[in-house]
This record gives sequence, C-alpha cells and structure tokens, in this order.
Amino acid sequence: MLLEMLETEEEPTKEIRRFCRTVNYGSEDLQKVFTYWDEYSYGKEHTSPLVYFSDKETVSPYGNIERSEYDGDFPASMPRIKAEDCNNACSFEIGEIDCIENPQNLPVWFKENINLKELFYQYLSQNKPKEAWLTLNSKGWLLKDVAEALTLLKDKTDSELFHLIADNWIYGWEHSGCDEEEKY
Repeated sequence: MLLEMLETEEEPTKEIRRFCRTVNYGSEDLQKVFTYWDEYSYGKEHTSPLVYFSDKETVSPYGNIERSEYDGDFPASMPRIKAEDCNNACSFEIGEIDCIENPQNLPVWFKENINLKELFYQYLSQNKPKEAWLTLNSKGWLLKDVAEALTLLKDKTDSELFHLIADNWIYGWEHSGCDEEEKY
C-alpha cells in the first residue's frame, strides 16, 4: 500500500505518515520504503530490500511469476491452476482463465456476464464478507461503486487496519480526477 501511495503522491505526505503511525510503521521503515520506491518505483520485480519481504519474495505483475526464487502461494505463480485454488483469489490475481483446470468450478465472481455489484450486495446480505471482498476485487467495477462498496464493507468489520485501507483507497479515488464512469 505504501508503494501505491507513493506512486500517487511521490513523497511521504502527512497522510502517508499518519497511515504509517496507525499501522505501527516507524519513520525509519517509511524512509526505507521511500528510498526503495525512489530507486525502483512500484513495478520493481525484486522486493527483498524491504524489511517485510526480507524472508519471502513477492510476485510482481511485471516479473516472471514462474521464476524459482518465488516461494509464495499467489495463484498465478503456478503454471496450471486448479479452480478450487481460486476460492481465496480474485480476478486480478489470475492472469489468464485458460490456464485454469476445470474453469466451470470457478467461484461465481470469476464468471463472465455476472453483475458484480449485485453479487457483492448478495454476499454482504448473507454476511459473507470474504466473498464480498473477493467480488469487490474483481475486474469490471465502476470506481465510484467500489468506493460505495468499501464504505459498506467497513461496517462489517471492526478492523482498524481495514478501515484505514478502505479510507485510503476512497481518498485516493476522490482525489484522482477519474470520471465516475471509469472502471478497473
């Protein structure tokens, strides 16, 4: 999140420093992230210089996800993905659907021609925040609808960190200059 915030702001702003304090991230840690961002930007493939990733490498959307150094469980890092491995994933985490075995068994939020907003509200009314979250993190939402959905999802949790993340996303969208019909 800090890398995304810096991508937008390009310097450690007051809001970024407040975010760091809230998640108990010290000023030295922020400086390390800023120095890393200043040198490599957001899309850098190798993140191990950052303390959080010192013992586990991340998968970058710009790197080779099948490289041998990666030891995580990001679904798209596997050459063939089983549909049941997608129950904890969203469409942004899967590169191509054609690499999935038994795609007919994919969770509903992966299906084509599904109304994601309606599905989100259905999960929310059934008190299924995980499924609502994964639906919200699927491709095809209007950004204004994401902001509205995040506000509703915040009511389903007492997690200060989730509230902070949601507020940060909403703030970023509100100050982005995107028009109301823009999708992701």
